[in-house]
Amino acid sequence: MTIRVALNHNTHYKFDRLVNLSKHTIRLRPGPHCRTPIHSYSLNIKPENHFINWQQDAFGNFLASIVFPEKTKE
Repeated sequence: MTIRVALNHNTHYKFDRLVNLSKHTIRLRPGPHCRTPIHSYSLNIKPENHFINWQQDAFGNFLASIVFPEKTKE
């Protein structure tokens, strides 16, 4: 018998004025060495104007370094 699990994670920040966001590091992507098959994966980031750089740590896990160049309220 196969068990499938769905995981949905949301993080939302809301500010009363325009702010500069510092660099974010996200560690939510499944590793390539995972024994459990990953049927689908997606990462949606807002604001749309951002730069993303994928890296791997010493253990082979994926890290997303995200830079937001403009001020935002969310």
